[in-house]
Amino acid sequence: MEKKELTPLEKELKELIEKYKPAKVYTLTVPLEDDEDSKVATFYLKWCDRKTEEMMEKHARTSRERAVIMGITALRLGGDDVSILSNNEFASRAAEFGLAQHMKPAKAELKKN
Repeated sequence: MEKKELTPLEKELKELIEKYKPAKVYTLTVPLEDDEDSKVATFYLKWCDRKTEEMMEKHARTSRERAVIMGITALRLGGDDVSILSNNEFASRAAEFGLAQHMKPAKAELKKN
């Protein structure tokens, strides 16, 4: 059985996972155009801490695109350059949706005993 050659992004992800163990590395894949065969931008992110979330919320009041770019920049461990999202409204909005999912907190459960 022949071993599949890893792409540069796959190699980078493998290295990041090893470097940041036991923390998780998250992959945000953003389509660059509204087309199924569109090229994508790939960003490897760390978990979104409260400080970064608050910074993004503050900047979103004036420019959601700027908040997305600043958020990805703050969380980015590797992958494509964030500047690929500049002046690309479709990609910026797709990244915004992905970041919103990334910032969603885990659910806790409270029971009365």
